[in-house]
Amino acid sequence: MRSSLAPLRRGPPGVWFAVAVCMAVATPWPTAAITPEAPGGEASGPALTEAADRHSRAGRFLAATAVMDRYERAFPHTTADFEGAYATALGNGALEARVVRGLPIPGTRSSIERVALVRKALGRVATGESKSARPAQTRDLRVVRAGMLVLWGFAREGYQEYWSAHGAQPLDSRIAGQAAWLEARFADPVSDAAQGPSSERPGAR
Repeated sequence: MRSSLAPLRRGPPGVWFAVAVCMAVATPWPTAAITPEAPGGEASGPALTEAADRHSRAGRFLAATAVMDRYERAFPHTTADFEGAYATALGNGALEARVVRGLPIPGTRSSIERVALVRKALGRVATGESKSARPAQTRDLRVVRAGMLVLWGFAREGYQEYWSAHGAQPLDSRIAGQAAWLEARFADPVSDAAQGPSSERPGAR
């Protein structure tokens, strides 16, 4: 899967997008998000979207989730795309690192907190599926879930999730290649992993 979070697409309030798995990025401890305030004291939707996007691009996923929390309080009727973006940021946040005196350390306080973030992320994927209005949204949400499962050691469950995503709408060649690579690893776990994923569809030979 990709090694970084796909950027959120900016747009009107409620329009968010992410289809990527979680990978940690060593960055300084995130500072509080600073966003323009709309009349009445509430941060505007576009400003919050921009702030979350900026944090995610910089690898500050925990800060991005804090901004998304603010967004959800201001705009409680979220979309499937928002849920997918939130789930991805939570999953990334579980692996985020911060740099202290030149050394990267976990951005979370304990393994319990990391597990809680992943559980919350998986819950957000499920919520997004219930709000999905298009097959592509369902597919992308399931790809997010598949990536998290694989990353946390549940490779076979993740592979099944790729198939589930493919059933909603065919995977693109890059994501399908990841699933095919997993399948090849199941058949020959000592093969050369450096070859990386192919562009095959799940199960294609």
